[in-house]
Amino acid sequence: MLARLLGALGPWAPARDEADFRSRFAGGSAALATHLRDHPEDLALADAAIGRTHTGPWLAWFEALVTDGQRLGMIRTDVDHGLLVSATAAVIRAADTWALARMTSDRIPPGAADSPDDEAPSQLWCLLCGMWGGAAATTTTGATTITGGGPADAR
Repeated sequence: MLARLLGALGPWAPARDEADFRSRFAGGSAALATHLRDHPEDLALADAAIGRTHTGPWLAWFEALVTDGQRLGMIRTDVDHGLLVSATAAVIRAADTWALARMTSDRIPPGAADSPDDEAPSQLWCLLCGMWGGAAATTTTGATTITGGGPADAR
C-alpha cells in the first residue's frame, strides 16, 4: 500500500530554486491526490497506512524534502534537522488526514478536493512555511528576539 502511495508521490528530487521547490511539492501532492481519487481502494486504506508510518521510505521522503529546503535557504537551520523532519512529517500527516476526510466525505463533490481553487494545498503550504521559516527565535544578550516572517527570511 505505502509503495503505491510513494510511487504516486514520486521521489523527492533536488529543486533548482525556491519556485521549483514549491512546484515540485505541489506536483507531488497533486499526483498523490489524483492517485487516491482514481484508486478508491487505496483511498479507503490511506489514512490508516500513512498514520502508522514513522520510519522507512516514507520518512526518507520527508528527510530529502527538508534537506533540500535547507540547501535552498527556505527551511530554517536553527532547529535540529531530525526534529524538523519529524515535525514536517507530522504536519503533512495531519493535513493528509484532514484532506482524506474531505475526499471521503459526502459533502465534498468528487474531484473537488484536488481542484486548483481548493484551499487545502495553500493552507498546508502556509502551515509549513510558518514552521520552516517564520518567527525564528534568536538569542541576543540573554533576551529572545523574534525575527523573520516567511521561508525566505530563514536564511
